This record gives sequence, structure tokens and C-alpha cells, in this order.
Amino acid sequence: MSESHIFVCYSHRDASEVTDEVRHLRGQGFLVWYDDQIEAGTAWRDELANAISSARALVYFVTPSSSTSENCVRELDYAMDRGVPTLAVHLRPTSLPPGLAFRLGSRQGLMKYDLGLDETRRRVLDFVRSTRSLAPTDHRVAAESPRLSEPDDRINVVVARRLKRSNPATEDLTEVVLRYISLYGGPFRALTIGHDERCPDNAMLVRLAAAKTRDRMSVSWEMTRGEPREVLWSGKHAESPSDFAMKRGRIGDMIAYGLIRRAIAEKVHRATRLADRHLRYWDLLLMAEPFSGMQEDRRKERHDLIQRAVAMFPYEAFGYAVRANVLSWEAANGVSRQPDADRANARQSASTAVEREPNDAFVLMLAGTTFCRLNEYDRGVALSRRAYALAGSVESKDRLAMSLCFAGTPDEAIQLYLEILETMPAGQTFQYARLAIAMVQAGRIADALQSSTDSVIHYPDDYFGWLVHANVLAQLDRIDDAHDALTNSMSLMPRLRLAAAIEGIEATYGRNADQRRWLTAGLRRLVSR
Repeated sequence: MSESHIFVCYSHRDASEVTDEVRHLRGQGFLVWYDDQIEAGTAWRDELANAISSARALVYFVTPSSSTSENCVRELDYAMDRGVPTLAVHLRPTSLPPGLAFRLGSRQGLMKYDLGLDETRRRVLDFVRSTRSLAPTDHRVAAESPRLSEPDDRINVVVARRLKRSNPATEDLTEVVLRYISLYGGPFRALTIGHDERCPDNAMLVRLAAAKTRDRMSVSWEMTRGEPREVLWSGKHAESPSDFAMKRGRIGDMIAYGLIRRAIAEKVHRATRLADRHLRYWDLLLMAEPFSGMQEDRRKERHDLIQRAVAMFPYEAFGYAVRANVLSWEAANGVSRQPDADRANARQSASTAVEREPNDAFVLMLAGTTFCRLNEYDRGVALSRRAYALAGSVESKDRLAMSLCFAGTPDEAIQLYLEILETMPAGQTFQYARLAIAMVQAGRIADALQSSTDSVIHYPDDYFGWLVHANVLAQLDRIDDAHDALTNSMSLMPRLRLAAAIEGIEATYGRNADQRRWLTAGLRRLVSR
């Protein structure tokens, strides 16, 4: 079979259900290999090995039977050791053996029993299609890279089972939150402990609880650290019982997203108080956030932090992914002093990251937006779709929407942003400027006004939000208000040159004449006055 086939890994006890999924994939035009195709008398081990190593992707159907099958685990190991893109589809709730859970790591994939048949099939197709658009890579780079040690400063998030099994709503939500944190990949390690177990000293502890009345289902959460426990974040969200049942996955995802954001902020806050010599791998990378300023001294500091992290662990993918993200952002925003060289470096760094961690959602999200900023839209969107297929989280959905805007397809991006906004729990704030950009790009200027207004209310220190707001106001003939918004933007970013900003926005988001006009017509009007 050709290299474009999909290899299916499953247990024969699940053959009936898996066969339905194989038929669906074949009905979509894909070649699918599974072990009913081994002919009698063949050297079946060689044929199996060849089928796996030449596959474009492996789909592993997870059940209690397949998770304890030696053949399935052997096939999975063989594929992952050779860099074959791998997606796990959980047909039923399954407690993975420790070795398999460790092997899958952030690749625990799609929960069919939670997502439903149609959504699961859609995400499987997104994942498989994304592998077609990726440039061929030499997976031996990842397999043969020596690793003498690995970073030991990941963010440990421990999700506690607060109540007994008699409260299924709490237990279900705990599993959803735990899964989404683990699927984020990159800097996170997700663990769980029993109600009475002690949390490790270096971990952030999350407790969730659900309560139900006749007409209301509410969930509360709290994230703490240290002894005595310092509360880092807490919140509460309520829905009708029927809506809660339908939105359970999304609600758990949004809680996990908030926990991730605050855990990163806490780690960065602590890192800034450490002596320079005590900074470790993820301290350095998370402190190199590209959106923290355009000032020259801040730019040099970012580059130094990343270079130190890469030098610490040169065979880890994450440093290369962060470097690619920073360099591509600086080139797109007019900060780079050598844009051509930085674009080339960003491209190489993103390629290296994907080669070394082809199934880590954190790596794929950063690489996807990097390639889109470099005008490689097909590859960038494919990587972003693949991250979303693997993780299905708010973060990956947000990154996919951003990539779609870069690629000039705002309508799908708007839908994704509205889905995120729909289930935003209390205490979390949406990035309204991104929705405003998508609406402006689609020519929906009046609709964009509410989003750009919300952006500057919730993020008054974001120069880009004020810039977007100024563009929208000017196009709606509110020139005085637009000038005030532009003044706020330039006061936050004194080095901002409006002409360069207009050029950057049009180059980054404007794929045709209409999009370029909508994205900058208001700003051009302000320049001409």
C-alpha cells in the first residue's frame, strides 16, 4: 500500500465498531490499512512493520481491550519511535496502564463517548488531512537525537478528586479538566490524587465541586499552591441541568484554559524573583513571551532567554517552537532588525520543532501560527488543525482561528471565536481584539465595534486592541473617538510607526483587496488628516 494510507491500530474485540470507522474513512477517499489485509503465508511481522513505517498517520482506537493488548502497544511504540503522526481515539472510558499513559503523554486524543460520533469523525478527518499538507520530514532526526537529560521544571498541576464517586458530575468534570490540561502538552504535567492524599510541594492543586438543584447545576473550582495553601484562582459557573449536560466538555475545557493561563502567569511571576543563575528551561521559555513589548532592550532579552534554554536542552523541541513564534511575530510586527534572516530562522526552527515533537499540541500550535505569519498558509493551517484534532482545547481552537485569519478565511475563525465566547465561565476574559480583527476582515465593521470596545475595556494596556478600535471607529465616521484610541495605542507603544503598522496588518491578515481595505481603511483615514 502507498505512503498515503492510514494505519488502524485496534483490538479484535472491538472489530465491529472499528470496522464502521474504517468504512467511514474509506468513504471519504482515504486508503486504510488494518490487519484483515495480511495474506495467509506472508511474513506478517515484516508486512506489519512496513505498513506502519510507511503510513501517513496511525489511528489508535482505545478501549479497555486495546489498552492491554501487547500487539496494540507494540504497534503504537513502533509508529511513535519512527515519527508517524499518531491520534488516539477513545471509544469508551479507559483507565490506561501507567506505561501506556506515559507513552501517549499529551497525545491522549479524542474521547468519542464525550464528543459524539459526528464531532469525533470530523476531528479525525481534520487530523488525517493535516498530514497530507505537511512537508516531508526526516523523522530520524527525532529518533536519533541523544537525550542525556530532560527539563525537570515543568508545571505540575494536580487535580484532586474532591468528593466521593457518588457525585458523578464532579467526577466527570474532573476527568475533563484533567484531560485538557494534559493535552496542552509543552510545559504541563497533569496528575491526579485522591481526596485524602497529600499534594506534592512543587505542584499547583486544583479542586472542583459540583452541586445540583432542580433547575440549576453549578460547578466551582479553586487552584492553590504551597503550605499553607495560597489561592491562585477560584471561580464558579452555573447552567441549567440540560445545558450543563450538553456543554460539560466545553465548560471543563474553559476551566482548564483558565487554570493553564494562571499557572503560566504564576510560574513567570516566580521566575522573575529568582536569581538569574537559578532560572531553568521552562522559566526561560515562558519569560520570553513575544507580546510583552517592542522595546529594543526587551527584544534582546527575549532572544537571550530563548538561546539559553536551547543551549540547556538542544534536543528538546519546545525551545525551537518558542524561538520560531517569537521571530515570526517580530518580523510580522516590524520589530525585527534583520527580517529576512529572522524569517528564515523562524522557518527552520518551526520545522525542527515539528520534526522532534510531531504530536505535541503546544509545538504544533506555535509552529502553525509561525508558518502562517511566514505566508505558508496551507502548512500553517494544517498544523493548527492537527493541534486542534489532537487536543480539541480552547487554546488550540484559538490558535486555529488565528491561523485562519492569517490565511484570509475569517468566517470559520469567527465561528470558532464565538464558540469560545459562548462557554466562557465567570472570572475569565475573552481576547475580544481577535474576534474584532476577524469581523473587520470579513467586512462586518459595525459588528466589530462591540468586540473592539470590549477589548479596550478588558485589556486597556494592549496597544494592538486600541489600534484595532481606532480603525473600526474611523470607518464608522467617529473620527474624534478614533483619534483618541490611536493616541492611547501610541502612548502604550511609543516606537509604533503607523505607516509600518498599516503595512504589517495588510501583509499579515489581508489576503485580497477587500480585506486589506477593511483592515486599514480607518487607519489610513487618520494618517491623511
